[in-house]
Amino acid sequence: MSVCERRSPLFGVRCFAYRLRIRVWLWECMIPALMTVPALLVLQAGIAPSVVQAQTAIHRVSAQTVRGTHDTGLFEVKLSETVPVNLSFSQTGEVIEQLWLNDPSRVAVSFFGCLASATFGTSPCTGGQQGTQILHLSQLRHPLDFDENLTTRGDPILTLVTSGSSGYTIYQIKLKLGGESTPPYATIEVLPSAPPAPAQYQLVTREYQQEILRQLSQGLAIAEAQGLVDTASSAYESVRSAIALMQSGTTYAEAITQTNTPRQLVDRLRALAVTPSN
Repeated sequence: MSVCERRSPLFGVRCFAYRLRIRVWLWECMIPALMTVPALLVLQAGIAPSVVQAQTAIHRVSAQTVRGTHDTGLFEVKLSETVPVNLSFSQTGEVIEQLWLNDPSRVAVSFFGCLASATFGTSPCTGGQQGTQILHLSQLRHPLDFDENLTTRGDPILTLVTSGSSGYTIYQIKLKLGGESTPPYATIEVLPSAPPAPAQYQLVTREYQQEILRQLSQGLAIAEAQGLVDTASSAYESVRSAIALMQSGTTYAEAITQTNTPRQLVDRLRALAVTPSN
């Protein structure tokens, strides 16, 4: 017999009420606390339920792949409104000299360090600064209201001019905008490519060949005007011969191969042609 039962009936009623209050307290306080234990364990493990985790994967590609070919077209980088993407040239040793974005109303570009050439309202590298090798690309959730001449209806194109041990290189990258879908990577790491032999130059479309011819011709004229090329050198003669062959219908790959034009010179002249200040 319990203590309550040995007392008077009235006291027993009070004991029953007291025990009922204890049970209610256990139900209202202890049970919810026990139910939160799994949630606490999840948070301690670093996992938040119903929260989308950012991708941390690194997508590694060769520099040749990023440059693109006739078969693959422009290299594509997928962006989203939720997760930015980093583009790194730290493995190739290339430094980004200049960059242009044909539609700044939908994509934001920032970088670690400085650019070797002034752009986007910034100052060029000074005081021994080495320039940047990493870009940070973000899709804007709400496009900016820019003049229609600064925007495009198609996919934005990012153009880069880099410098490295092999001279100047041009990259044109297509930015695929994906809304709220998360890209499969957070960083694209560009890896060095083996230098191609002259016979390994990729064939290009007729339109792209005309663009290369225009860039070579314009770049050579700029180099001559600025005294950047030795007009008595064999390299100068080789590029002139390559331009003449392309004007007569010879393909870009064949013209470069036949004239033994240095790849570094080709990239340098093309870079001069696409620089706005020129």
